[in-house]
Amino acid sequence: PEDVEYAGWYYIPLANGKPTWMLPYQNLNNGFYMISYVVPMYVDGIFMGILGMDIDFRVVEKHIADIKIYENGYAFLTDIDNNVMYHPNFKIGTPLKETDWKNSGFVREAQGKEIQEGITYHSHGETEEISYRILLNGMKLIVVAPPEEIHRDRNRMLNMILMLTLFTSVLF
Repeated sequence: PEDVEYAGWYYIPLANGKPTWMLPYQNLNNGFYMISYVVPMYVDGIFMGILGMDIDFRVVEKHIADIKIYENGYAFLTDIDNNVMYHPNFKIGTPLKETDWKNSGFVREAQGKEIQEGITYHSHGETEEISYRILLNGMKLIVVAPPEEIHRDRNRMLNMILMLTLFTSVLF
């Protein structure tokens, strides 16, 4: 049970007593990062074994890399402890507190909240807004975009309403 690297797939869901998403890990047999979903199987309340599925983590990375938020926004993934699992600029396993995110307030604000929207982040003279959701496996899917892109359509509509109101006032 103590050898999580080789036997965690068995003992963790057994201890949880329910289906469990394992955190990404490097498969020492093939060198790939994997993520596993494992389910303890019971028949009439008697434990029979573990059923599981391994997914090449590159598939997950590709899906996250394909998420585009407006023109310059992007998505990334962290584990439950805010270590990078996928980010376009950081290596897997990098703690966010050791990146330019350390002073953003995001790491502090994100503790213990399942969903958070509209956290403003400043770094290197840039301002971005961050929203995230905690996934079923405890990881965080985080989306980041510049506020001017997020609010562009709203601002255009407000300007149109203002112009229409002024035009109508002058007309009457």
